Amino acid sequence: MIKSEIEKQARRAARIRWIVMVILILVVFFSVFSSFLKTMPDMNGRKYVEMKSDISVDIIHADGRIDYDLPPEYWMANQGDRVEMNLLLPDTPPYKDSYLIFYEYNCLTEFKIDVQPYEVRLNGDENGMTYTEYLEKELEDTYMIGNIQYIVPIPDNAWGSTLTVILRPQENKLQPINSDLYLMPAADVRYQPLLGHEAAFFMYICAIVVSCVGCAAGVLRMLFMKRGAELLLVSLFVLFISSWYFGRYHLLYLLFTNVRLCSKMEYYSLYATPMFMSWYLGKLVKKPRERRYYKWFGFVFLGLFMMMIMSMIFLHIPLNETLYPFQLIALSALLLTLMLNVRNFFRDNDPSTLVLMGGMIITTLLLAVQIICIWGMGVPGLPDWLYSIMNIDYISWVLLVMIFSMLYSLMELSAKRSKETIWNETLEEMAYVDSLTGIPNRTSVMENMETLRKEDRYAVFFLDVDKLKRANDFYGHKIGDELIRMGAAVVKEAFGDSEGFYGRWGGDEYVAFVTDVSWAEDFGFRISQVTEMKNRAAGEQLAVPLQMSVGMYIHQPGEDETPKECMDLADKLMYENKKKRYAQSPEGIAPATI
Repeated sequence: MIKSEIEKQARRAARIRWIVMVILILVVFFSVFSSFLKTMPDMNGRKYVEMKSDISVDIIHADGRIDYDLPPEYWMANQGDRVEMNLLLPDTPPYKDSYLIFYEYNCLTEFKIDVQPYEVRLNGDENGMTYTEYLEKELEDTYMIGNIQYIVPIPDNAWGSTLTVILRPQENKLQPINSDLYLMPAADVRYQPLLGHEAAFFMYICAIVVSCVGCAAGVLRMLFMKRGAELLLVSLFVLFISSWYFGRYHLLYLLFTNVRLCSKMEYYSLYATPMFMSWYLGKLVKKPRERRYYKWFGFVFLGLFMMMIMSMIFLHIPLNETLYPFQLIALSALLLTLMLNVRNFFRDNDPSTLVLMGGMIITTLLLAVQIICIWGMGVPGLPDWLYSIMNIDYISWVLLVMIFSMLYSLMELSAKRSKETIWNETLEEMAYVDSLTGIPNRTSVMENMETLRKEDRYAVFFLDVDKLKRANDFYGHKIGDELIRMGAAVVKEAFGDSEGFYGRWGGDEYVAFVTDVSWAEDFGFRISQVTEMKNRAAGEQLAVPLQMSVGMYIHQPGEDETPKECMDLADKLMYENKKKRYAQSPEGIAPATI
């Protein structure tokens, strides 16, 4: 019964915490949503000009071969190739200030209008450096360019002409050249990444804000409450996986103007995410061997992350070149995680664990498929239908599964911790509280007696329920227990706010230590007063009225008596008082007829 009640209390506490958290998330969501809407132009009803169908692409391969006018599914090039995207501009501008916006990954880029060089400056800024200057500097510094947003203003005299975008890929594998190209008004170009990702943007920006709050809360819990790192690990995981989503779908360009950060954040987040997930899983599993596996894989991913940073800074090895060993290790870790989760899925009967394991199985399978598809994109000669399958964005579908699986497991872990806390508090309470009466027990009284000193002045009361044995003999132990509970209630209520402590010493005996002796006389008076009040309240429901004998002894400062000896003296005085009461009622307790 106690365990069942504790589980109910723990789940109730966990639900309350998560309801509060959901309310806070909704508040953050709508705050971010309303704040962002205030900065956005009115994009409702605007139809931007999608230019992909107006492009012809020629690829001049490194070996001298030339492919002319390729369809979009074959816009793939390798390092050393030259890709020429020829875009026929409309005769008239669709907007007053029209810009072309698109994205390309890890490519050197040039622009021409009717074969004449056209210098485009970073972010469309007339005073900034050109894209060519920036990209060449990136290659010199880090040997990697990243996922660049191109904002190309169209001159008034260029309409009706051909705009040529020349791309030189910098990767040693086939690279898709498949960005959508839009003509948009100048005021809207910043918001182009939102097209098709509106809901995801607001969802993940709230996830980032909430995860930052969770990181701060997790650190505070660890420092001041000595709690585990689970909240911090889950918050970091959600933060980096959301940042990865922002980097992959160019949404960081909505928030920041730092091109280097926006173009490479996808990689930093990708390298950092697995270690937090591994460490968190290591705290959930029960078997020590599996815990060690997750713990060490977390350190392996941390080592890879540090090696990637060091290689880029000191050896000028681009981030994408270290991605292949990272993917291989990540795939191995995912497959091993899949096997462990499948095994645990069929062995564990806990519904909450089954949901977590099921989510992790789905997550692991889809991540493995995504990694295999990334590798497969570089294999030439595959059928078109296979390329279509590999172009599916599996990881975007799995992100929510990963996040909600981990949040659900964190909620269950929170409920488990709450249950343990409540159970420990219950055990502690049971150790110091009398189970029959609910007042402090003998152990509590003895520990409090150790705090008293010889120099203290205090009064000791020893109390006893009169004629309890006869009540048990005539009416049974149920009536006797009720008298003991009533006696405890009398002591508790009479003690009130007095300074000191009290408790049940054993059987029908109670003890009270009043450290402010000026209250002693009042305490003795209130014992009689509360006893009479309890008897009147019980009326005929109680077969026997409650009667109590009390003995009091006052310890004077400097006397050699210990608190236990003072209590024994109070006990003797109580028995003397009891004898006097019995002498006044020699017949004792009458049968039920009276």
